[in-house]
Amino acid sequence: MGAEEAGLREQLSQAVAHRCALQEALAAVEAERNALRWEEGKLRGEYARTHEALVRLHARTADLHGALNVARAEKERLEAALAGALPTGTAEPAPPRPAAAEPEPPAQPKLRPLPTPPVIEVRDLCKSYRVPARPVDTLKERLVHPIRSSRSMPLEALRNVSFDIHQGEFFGIVGANGSGKSTLLKLLANVYAPDSGTIRTAGRIVPFIELGVGLNPEFAAYDNVVISGVMMGLEPEEARARYPEIIEFAGLQDFTELKLKNYSSGMRVRLAFAVMAQVDADILLIDEVLAVGDAEFREKCLARTNQLRDEGKTIVLVTHSMGTMVEECDRSILLGGGEIRAIGDPREVARRYERELAAGEGDAEEERDEKPAIRLVKG
Repeated sequence: MGAEEAGLREQLSQAVAHRCALQEALAAVEAERNALRWEEGKLRGEYARTHEALVRLHARTADLHGALNVARAEKERLEAALAGALPTGTAEPAPPRPAAAEPEPPAQPKLRPLPTPPVIEVRDLCKSYRVPARPVDTLKERLVHPIRSSRSMPLEALRNVSFDIHQGEFFGIVGANGSGKSTLLKLLANVYAPDSGTIRTAGRIVPFIELGVGLNPEFAAYDNVVISGVMMGLEPEEARARYPEIIEFAGLQDFTELKLKNYSSGMRVRLAFAVMAQVDADILLIDEVLAVGDAEFREKCLARTNQLRDEGKTIVLVTHSMGTMVEECDRSILLGGGEIRAIGDPREVARRYERELAAGEGDAEEERDEKPAIRLVKG
């Protein structure tokens, strides 16, 4: 009886183990079934979206076929009208008259064709600041004259500015000091918020506004390159991989072990621009940084920007150099008093800017001539 009971217990334990194994297999099958149901729902959703897109495509194709048929009918009507208007028969063509020698038209500047759609759209952009009417420098003055410290006047930096910038375009922004150039660039870079108006951009923007931001004077070149590259959007591994190319572009191969505080100002600027030039971006905003460094480095900077432009990048340059603007830019705008004074061909914009500068200098000379006479009368 004992052996039989032991056998029955063994069979029972095997049956329980088999039941557990079947339950686990059933649970796995159920999980796989649920996963397949989820995949089926996902595929059904994709199929529905694809079907809707196909229906829209068919509707669009039908519309295009209808427009094509209308165009063909119009073409046949115009050909019939032209055949009825032309005289019948053959007539001897009149002998060609000798063409008079005409002076060759002046060579027009070759502008690069503007692709569509624009990557930057600016509409009715306005920005103003509050400037203290009388600055208060000390805490005593602020306590003694609390009303004076709160008085301020509005200063309109930009007023109803509207323009477009297209993909792959080298776009220049020029104007006198205080005309709103840097404010416009910082609005495009989302550093400032506009008071009114809209800015629409398509693509990743990298501003070259303040070179050297984020560089640590206590670190050597390698650490600064990695940190700056990560701040500009590169992965740490990618920043490390591009380090030799950045150092070679900056021309600092012999100074990599020095701390940044031992660099000259020109060396720091070259390192900062070399890092920024390696960042992958669709739109580059540059504020007078091409004027830094020696002549050789400026040529390298311009060559790099032209390379980026040829790769389809969009470059917006704020500059006071008319030569750089005329040689490099496809289009330009002239800002004055917070408004657009001219937009279009860089040569025409440069001429307008020079005329305004000449007019301003003439007014200043007249004021200087009048002031001695006023002093003599007072004397």
